[in-house]
Amino acid sequence: MAKKNDGKKPERAGFFDFNRDGKVSLGEHWIAYQIFKDCMRQEDQRDDFLGDDFFSSPAPDPYAWRCHCRDGSEYGVDPEDYETEQAYEDALKRYAWRLECEDGTEYDVDPMDFETEEAYNEALAEEKYAWRESCEDGSEYDIDPEDYETEEEYEDALEDAKCDWQNEVFALGWQYGVNPQEYETREEFEQALEAERSSAPSPEGDAAEEAADEDEIRPEDYPNQRTYQAAYNRDGIHRGYVICMSATIKEQELARCEFILGEDSPLAARYLTVDGEFLCAQAVKEHFPGLPVQVQPEDEACNTPLGKLIRSLARQDPALALEIWLWCIQQFYPYREYSDEQDYLLEEVLEQMDDLPEEFLTRLADRLAQREALRKQVASGSDSSGEAMRTLCALELRRGHGPAAQALLRDFLAGERAPGAQICELAEGLLWDCREEDGLEQMEAFQTYLLPLLAGVKKSAVQRSVKSWRRKAAQYIDEMERTCEKYAYTRRYAWRADCQDGSEYRIDPLDYETREEYDAAILEARYGWREYYADTKEELGLDPQDYETEAEFSRVVQEAQERRWAQEAGERRRRREEELARRRQEREEQRAKARQAVQADPLAAEDQTVYTFCGVRFHDADAGPVYHYRTEETDIHVGDQVIVPVGEENREVTARVVSVGQYLRGTAPYPVDRAKFILGRTDT
Repeated sequence: MAKKNDGKKPERAGFFDFNRDGKVSLGEHWIAYQIFKDCMRQEDQRDDFLGDDFFSSPAPDPYAWRCHCRDGSEYGVDPEDYETEQAYEDALKRYAWRLECEDGTEYDVDPMDFETEEAYNEALAEEKYAWRESCEDGSEYDIDPEDYETEEEYEDALEDAKCDWQNEVFALGWQYGVNPQEYETREEFEQALEAERSSAPSPEGDAAEEAADEDEIRPEDYPNQRTYQAAYNRDGIHRGYVICMSATIKEQELARCEFILGEDSPLAARYLTVDGEFLCAQAVKEHFPGLPVQVQPEDEACNTPLGKLIRSLARQDPALALEIWLWCIQQFYPYREYSDEQDYLLEEVLEQMDDLPEEFLTRLADRLAQREALRKQVASGSDSSGEAMRTLCALELRRGHGPAAQALLRDFLAGERAPGAQICELAEGLLWDCREEDGLEQMEAFQTYLLPLLAGVKKSAVQRSVKSWRRKAAQYIDEMERTCEKYAYTRRYAWRADCQDGSEYRIDPLDYETREEYDAAILEARYGWREYYADTKEELGLDPQDYETEAEFSRVVQEAQERRWAQEAGERRRRREEELARRRQEREEQRAKARQAVQADPLAAEDQTVYTFCGVRFHDADAGPVYHYRTEETDIHVGDQVIVPVGEENREVTARVVSVGQYLRGTAPYPVDRAKFILGRTDT
């Protein structure tokens, strides 16, 4: 049996223990470092061609972002439908309009079913205004369904237009006891009126009656129905046939009639009805010829609300629309005490501020900045001033007019009409509007000009929210400065524009918050190699602190190392020669023993059988003694892994075949009768 190798090979100290001496020397460290540098250089070259992310390692869990991303359910966006967080964030931005769009529930139109806001608005408009295709034709009365938002408004306007003739002839019919509201058409009324006239007393009787009552109120004595009705009501109140519910109402009705009939009354009196309505549209029609929109004539009742007129004009000519609105405020607002709806001159326009064109709002903001009295009227003269102030303040902040926005908000807060809840709603709305813009200047203006005013409001609801508003504004500004590309080299990051270039070390200033951090990274990249060579001072007597560049130090280290290598190489050659000599001696001794064993074999001369012997080495060693085993297998080759019995207990051990040969008994490398057989091959 082959002799067992009792020699133990020293364990390797690591991948870079090239000489297998059980430790990694400085030279082997240096070789490893050079290998890593070369690999990194080759990888950089591939990155330049293939892109920085081509060989980047995937994240352990590419969908971990879904656990902490923003909730998109209100937008109809599910993170499970997106592969990357960026694609999900883009979808949130793309579908954010679904949260702010007009509610289409009434028309069975769901924004979640549409990809774009334009498609949704088109579908909503189609459902919302479908009634216009099938409504009654109003062209005969100069009524266009396109001017009305709802079918009810259109039908009311059409009905009013159909009944205009009733208002015109009411006084005439009243004289003869004929009520025009009892007749469908004017022709039917005129027939009934003619019948009453024919049955009335003779002209002689009428003259006698008129002579008996010289104070009778007659329509023909007045320029229009409004003044006639005012005179009639005044006379009726004095005579008692017009009844008022209270003394206060009686005084109000008489004051209104006197205002309408006064010889020195202002323009507003000419367009005031006895019902307390200012016919603003009629006044505009008579004082602004050539209007780009049609205005129905008005006599006793308002057919075109001021807000609707201004909205229609603003679509055609925003400048003219603003001038007309301000003219109406100037002419009618001072006399609102005679109107039952004192705020509608402002309310009807302010409540639809978001629907007016940008040019109208811009011109209005400029005019308010110039006229303090007008600004105070708009800021605190209506229940809709809160939403209007939000729209105008957001516009001024967007235009960079912080002081103008401050003046608007100051006048709004000065009024006592705004409750704390409305002020909080205004502030939250402005915060949202500032976040909607691609920048932080608006938020800074809000922080500078508006927050101090809000903080000064002595209302508990406002005081509870001020701290939250400050925090939200500061967080948004900080986030925009850190993440928005337009601020990457400005403001708090202005140092990036003149910092030292770090591209040589693959260091980007965009990855650092402060110049100090960036400079420290540059310094680390420039001299970080010194730490790697810290042991060279002790081993080679070379201090890396004495050298500016790694290349210079590496050259010196290499020269010193080469000298050491030469010495080590000589020592290794000497040890190897000694080892080879020792192995040759062992092989000679083994061959001598084998020859002696063969010579002692009495069957060597007679046995002509050919035996197959395989030489094997254990532990996958490249050198060392070879042990011979017999085999009768024909498919065992050099390099195969085989299982052989070892020792007296025939312990099964894996070995590698290094030689295969056929021998006669007399030339066998090991005594035939004493040699053990290979047990089999193994794939491991």
